[in-house]
Amino acid sequence: MSRRELREELIHLRNTMSVDEMVHLGAKIAEQVFQTEWYRKAKVVHCFSGTVSKGEIPTDIILRDVLAAGKQLVMPKMSAIPGYMDHYSITDTVQLIANKWGILEPDPDICTPTPIEAIDLILVPGLAGDRRGNRIGYGKGYYDRFLGNSKARTM
Repeated sequence: MSRRELREELIHLRNTMSVDEMVHLGAKIAEQVFQTEWYRKAKVVHCFSGTVSKGEIPTDIILRDVLAAGKQLVMPKMSAIPGYMDHYSITDTVQLIANKWGILEPDPDICTPTPIEAIDLILVPGLAGDRRGNRIGYGKGYYDRFLGNSKARTM
């Protein structure tokens, strides 16, 4: 099976999940993240905004915990350069605005740009992954390019 075919099959499987299943999985993933030493030691955490209405596992529990724990929360925003992301620190989720695809991103007018080098831990979206850190994303390469420039831990 090719990566494209596997990606299509995984998207189909994900789209058959109920909202309750996705919320439950989001809570389980958050629980696992919080138990890692990487998360406990990280001072600057990069996390995406996963939204159930977009067919994604929600990350709102993680976003709230990062902020409540006094860690610096960095989130991605689509760059003006196609295929790339910019990264901004936020202090509250009210600083997020929906982009043209309905994905919540930091409002660059009120959030602080953050260099990749400052990030300790990156929580990465994806359709599938293995225990060695290999992943299948959504096929656009945004995170592949980002991770190629980062020295942070990824989950």
